[in-house]
Amino acid sequence: MIRVVIVEDSEPIRRGLESTVRNDPKGLTLVAAFPTGDAAIEALARGLEFDVALVDLGLPGASGFDVIRAMRARPAGGAEAVAIVLTIWDDPSNVVNALRAGARGYLLKDTTPERIRAAIRDAAAGGTPLTPSVARQIVEGFVKATPAPTEESYGEPLTPREREVLDLLARGLTYAETAGALKIGVGTVQSHVKKIYEKLEVTSKAEATAVAIRRGLVER
Repeated sequence: MIRVVIVEDSEPIRRGLESTVRNDPKGLTLVAAFPTGDAAIEALARGLEFDVALVDLGLPGASGFDVIRAMRARPAGGAEAVAIVLTIWDDPSNVVNALRAGARGYLLKDTTPERIRAAIRDAAAGGTPLTPSVARQIVEGFVKATPAPTEESYGEPLTPREREVLDLLARGLTYAETAGALKIGVGTVQSHVKKIYEKLEVTSKAEATAVAIRRGLVER
């Protein structure tokens, strides 16, 4: 069971997201839905327990950035709750600021209910669900900022299966979608991702994709 919180000021959108979570056939559970960032932060201070939050950025009062930072600032203990941004804003500054604040994923509001449910599971499993256009922005930024590697910096090569996993993740697929495409378990995908990060010496999907593009391991 994955416990979900929604922070969205638009009532129609909030109701739609509530329905998306409640109608999930695989065990997502709606814990609470808040119309303002202030209400969400107050609930966090009271010890609200959940696993994944869908957070809009443009909220009245406390912003979505404030909500995400408040989530990150909670005392350690128990499983860490993660935030997925769900917004209309896809400009680079908001993407970067949200990820720096601590967001685990970044989706646009035209994302389908099925994709939102998959993203929630992906984030809960340790993935970084990103709308493809947002993923491209991040990757292009890393590619521009990352020096071209030399032969000496390549390290241990990726296996064919690891390349397949990385290629699918680079295309914006979630862990679950990657597992389905390759007919393997989500846990196996997570194991491959861990090895990929170790071999490429990176800590995120965007960094891994950027390095892989520089090395010619995957296509843009």
